[in-house]
Amino acid sequence: MSDKKLVLYVEDNEDTSFLGSYILEHSGFEVMSAKGVADALTLASEFKFDVYLVDAMLPDGNGVDLCRKLREADENTPVVFFSARGYQRDMKQAYEAGASAYVVKPALPEELIKTINGVLKAKTPQ
Repeated sequence: MSDKKLVLYVEDNEDTSFLGSYILEHSGFEVMSAKGVADALTLASEFKFDVYLVDAMLPDGNGVDLCRKLREADENTPVVFFSARGYQRDMKQAYEAGASAYVVKPALPEELIKTINGVLKAKTPQ
């Protein structure tokens, strides 16, 4: 069994998904990808993820609604938004839906990994 943390990366843009998955995998994470809300909810019901990495704009819904649905089923797994929507109102909606963190694209890979590691560390009992 792997010691790697499992990330569900919800991103519909193929290039962004490939690059994000590459960065995550080369930072020691195991990654499963979903292209939209329906795919994400199916995977979330089948696997135990350590963190959800969610885009705000998806072809079959939005990240805020997805976050709410994930929170209904799982109050504890961190949800990190990784989105080009960087307005304060977008971040506020995400946090109100249960987001743990919000990273605005484009971001340095180090910023994304630091944020994910931070929410994972905060979740872990000391």
